[in-house]
Amino acid sequence: MAGGSAKGGGGHAEGVAGVRLYVWIYILLLAFTGLSVAVSQLLMDVFGHTPVTVAILAFSTIKATFILAYYMHLKYERIWIRMWLYLPLAIFVLVLIGVGPDIYLVLRDLWTHILTFAGVSGGVHH
Repeated sequence: MAGGSAKGGGGHAEGVAGVRLYVWIYILLLAFTGLSVAVSQLLMDVFGHTPVTVAILAFSTIKATFILAYYMHLKYERIWIRMWLYLPLAIFVLVLIGVGPDIYLVLRDLWTHILTFAGVSGGVHH
């Protein structure tokens, strides 16, 4: 099998491209991990726990999707197996629905404080 199979065995070029893809995915995972840490350390006092937690869950959902798709090779599987890719997204949406009202209240209060600090009258009405 010098040239690989028709389904995707592949030669040297496909192997190098595959390694590059894994390296890029790894870099993306590191970036989202860094964003999670930065958001938790820098923005917790500004926005409070609920929006920061949702942001970290969003980053974790993206990371889980990349891991499932590429490192666990679900991207190349049948559709019913690929449906597992959507499970983290579904969980995130449910959590977002649950904490959405809290996020709205925190952001509304933050915006009111910003407008008050800036001296703008007629800010957000409660």
